[in-house]
Amino acid sequence: MARNLIHLKLLQFAIRLEYDCDAVHLQTFPVHEMLDGQAVWKGEVEVFELNGYPAAKICYAWWLDKWDPNRRFVAVFEKQPVSSAEMAVKAAVFFNAQPMAATLDSPLENPVGQSFAPVTGQLEHAI
Repeated sequence: MARNLIHLKLLQFAIRLEYDCDAVHLQTFPVHEMLDGQAVWKGEVEVFELNGYPAAKICYAWWLDKWDPNRRFVAVFEKQPVSSAEMAVKAAVFFNAQPMAATLDSPLENPVGQSFAPVTGQLEHAI
């Protein structure tokens, strides 16, 4: 429990630093995204209310690998068509911010050899 709280606080701090706004944690949603019968992503998505960020009021965020000391995170803003934790993961997978077959319990493997940005600036512009 304490370890999860630390990861949550670090994620909250990362959002505050990256987007220069307050991030208030609202909820945690378990998400298991499937595509063509195969697991694409499984993990927990944290939902934050953003105060002081003009482009969005809600942010869905998660660690790519929360046990890696060089951890990176994905943040997807609630804008149409993204209106849930599940849709945030789908958007991240679609825009290639989230590697396929990643879980919070196993190290990430990038099947195409690309590096993934620690934040989702390109998602903000694409959605």
